[in-house]
Amino acid sequence: MTSILKRVKSFSKEEIKNLIEENYKVLDEKLELIGGSLGRKREELWDLIGIDEDKRLVLIGVELNYTDKMLYQILNRLDWAWEHMENIIKIHSSYEINID
Repeated sequence: MTSILKRVKSFSKEEIKNLIEENYKVLDEKLELIGGSLGRKREELWDLIGIDEDKRLVLIGVELNYTDKMLYQILNRLDWAWEHMENIIKIHSSYEINID
């Protein structure tokens, strides 16, 4: 097996998202990706969504740079997800998401 390594100075958000999609089992062997690009019109709040072994929702956001506002942004995203949980569950009804 031959592998070719390419030196990259920085990755784009899309490249990181694709890398996670291709290798998400590294995060958790029992994680299952069920979708992506969850959020408001014109504003993607969560890059990928999945469920864990207990059917709990897993939300993945990709950020390129650390900022002081990051915690605030994550809390806003979580608040949005909590407010729209019923719609998220309806969209992905075949996965029987557990919200307990």
